[in-house]
Amino acid sequence: MNQPNKKIIKLEDLSQNLDDSAVLCHGHFNIIHPGHVRYLDYARQQGTKLIVSIQGESSFLNSYRKHHFLDSERAAGVASLQTVDQVVLLGEGSLEDLIKVLNPAVLVLG
Repeated sequence: MNQPNKKIIKLEDLSQNLDDSAVLCHGHFNIIHPGHVRYLDYARQQGTKLIVSIQGESSFLNSYRKHHFLDSERAAGVASLQTVDQVVLLGEGSLEDLIKVLNPAVLVLG
């Protein structure tokens, strides 16, 4: 998948088709900085497919929402990174919901 927009999927559209070495990372990724890149590079080394979940906009307090990009914009930024295979928009869902669907081999948290 070379086109970033083709890497992005919503939680409700996700299937359980993962190989045994899929790695899951999670975050809001409002502004991608060198620490995020190191985090994702490390996670990528832990398996053969890197899936990154993007925290939904509703998880931010109202007072902080004006300082954050939309989840679709944050997902596009993460999807543009070569190390990332798939980006999941959680929307109203949670990381726990995603883990139940994917059952990843590895969960890497920053």
